[in-house]
Amino acid sequence: MKTDATTQTAHARASDLIRRSWQRCHEDYGLDRKASGSFSDASRRPSSSAENLLPISQPELQRLTQVVGKTGHSIILTDSNGTVLSTQTHRAFQTDFEAAGLVAGQCWSEAFRGTNGIGTCLAEQSPTLVHGDQHFVTAHQNLSCAAAPIFDQHHRLLAVLDTSTLNPSRDPTRALHTLTMVSQAAKRIERAWFMDAHKGQWQLEIQNPTYGVLLYALDDQQRVVALNVQGHKASCTSQDWVGQSLDRCLDAPTLESLWDTADSQLEFQIPIFSQGEFLGFGHLVPPTQAPVDPILPTLCQTADELDRLEQGDPKMQRVIKQARRLIDRTIPVLISGETGVGKDRFAKAMHAVSERAAGPMVTVNCAAIAPDLLEAELFGYVPGAFTGANPNGHKGFFQQAHGGTLFLDEIGDMPMAAQAKLLRAVEDKSVTPVGSSVSQDVDIAIISASHVNLDQAVSRGEFRQDLLYRLRGIELALPPLRWRADKSAVLRSIVNDHNATNIDITPEAWQALVEYPWPGNCREAVQVISTSLALAEPGLPLLAGQWWGLRDSQPPASPKQFKAQQCQEALAVCNGNSSAAAQYLGISRATFYRWRGDH
Repeated sequence: MKTDATTQTAHARASDLIRRSWQRCHEDYGLDRKASGSFSDASRRPSSSAENLLPISQPELQRLTQVVGKTGHSIILTDSNGTVLSTQTHRAFQTDFEAAGLVAGQCWSEAFRGTNGIGTCLAEQSPTLVHGDQHFVTAHQNLSCAAAPIFDQHHRLLAVLDTSTLNPSRDPTRALHTLTMVSQAAKRIERAWFMDAHKGQWQLEIQNPTYGVLLYALDDQQRVVALNVQGHKASCTSQDWVGQSLDRCLDAPTLESLWDTADSQLEFQIPIFSQGEFLGFGHLVPPTQAPVDPILPTLCQTADELDRLEQGDPKMQRVIKQARRLIDRTIPVLISGETGVGKDRFAKAMHAVSERAAGPMVTVNCAAIAPDLLEAELFGYVPGAFTGANPNGHKGFFQQAHGGTLFLDEIGDMPMAAQAKLLRAVEDKSVTPVGSSVSQDVDIAIISASHVNLDQAVSRGEFRQDLLYRLRGIELALPPLRWRADKSAVLRSIVNDHNATNIDITPEAWQALVEYPWPGNCREAVQVISTSLALAEPGLPLLAGQWWGLRDSQPPASPKQFKAQQCQEALAVCNGNSSAAAQYLGISRATFYRWRGDH
């Protein structure tokens, strides 16, 4: 395809970021560079979560308007889809910006508008400058746009803050300064959103010389339950703090100084040290509202089925992030974890958010099929294939799942004799019904699950290694409930789902629920909580000793013993590999050795 001089000039000056964006515009969106730029179909309804950001972001929007508004810049806030939520423009330039489409309700995603500050920032999820002829659509080349992403308390993209100006100079130097200013403002909005989301909790705020403001939300037992994006990026803390008590994260003199000044009206800046390392200067921020009753939901409704599976646990967040990347790539997924952790629910959630959601989701319990019927059930059979067969024949599970997802549950319990036949079907995506010599191609995504350690099953000669290789394109290991940093929130959600008569739960009863180790994980929790609430006397509070099935449980181990036990269990899961065990627990190797007691 011929390229004109303008296109060649734009590519020559573009950064890698701009080149990637132009490539998407050509190959993914098929956009026309000579389009008018009006895009009347680009009007969209904004997301509700970003609309909640408007009052929180107003101070920063007004500050930017005072600084650059009179110089011909429009200050723009969009949602995570690129839909404009608000604009603040000097009245002298308002008509021109409206003509350019920079008005509330218009969508500025790359798919609609081509390379632009807002849309390319969304695609790259990083601060973005698109200046003049770097815009893909020529009608937008009279714009210079500096945009920065805003992430929510779960580190998901929430919004984009942008400043745009018309008829920019050829020299983008000033625009680079504007981009720095916008990025700083976006971080301040991000900080305000995090603090508002956790306003019922104590928060530790640290000014780190490298990463800026690090924020940590604490529960009523001084455990870190959430951290902001900067805290997530800081290598000195990473995710090791999540789920840990603050006295394990900070050196004793630091912690004492923080609490000594916590009730002061002044914001004392205390030097913060962790294991002798200086993290910056910080202080504790007290709650700005009363804590929410523990049996009421405290987290916002999330966007889809996968999001609903976690409420702040970093290990689940990492697994969900990996699942999203693989959902539509036909890579076989193996879900592992203890009985009751929710492997089947995770598989259903993956299907529900995939491009195959309109197709069937077929679940096969590999442990429940009689060995002599397994081949017929999996691959189907033709009429007259065997005595007693359906005279019309039968579609097997593979054919039933055509166009959708096949979920092979408890794959570790499949007889060895059937594994060879399954291997060929998984590898070729083709099956031959019993009694037929004609193969049938199937279009399916394959997800399997096992509570059995399949590597150990292979070493015992109980599972084919070649089949494991085919099924484990990636393994997603779901953590047990007792290891999850969001355990309280998960239990709270189960209570809410089953508390139809609004039974009050005493603090002691809630503490017993939280401290119980839950060997049966979420499945056991649902059974215990639903049964206990159903048996509770209406009008009377539920006491600690009234949790059905928990009265004879052993008292919880000390935090030190519990962490050492976690390490031993993780080592067993990971065949003695310390690095893999640390990754499975979502902690660093140094923390793993410390938990295990290696000094």
